Amino acid sequence: MKKLKSRLGETIAETLITVLIAALGMMLLAGAIVTAARINASLTNEDVAFKQAAASSLETVSVALDGGTPCSVPVNVYETQNHYTYYEYAN
Repeated sequence: MKKLKSRLGETIAETLITVLIAALGMMLLAGAIVTAARINASLTNEDVAFKQAAASSLETVSVALDGGTPCSVPVNVYETQNHYTYYEYAN
């Protein structure tokens, strides 16, 4: 209540501290954005390298939707060193 009735306003020290806190917050946010972009770029590069380095084989998979007639679909099969298997539609 005392501040509301006062007509003196904010002091220069309070204003400078507020600006300093806002500037630090913006710097932290900018750093987080740059770090996220670097991580995203490195993961994209690793994904491309994985697809190029992985030994793929062309296989045919039989697919039936809702108990209908099965149809054959050509796929590339990738297997990682951890024995995860990935399938990619082969045009």
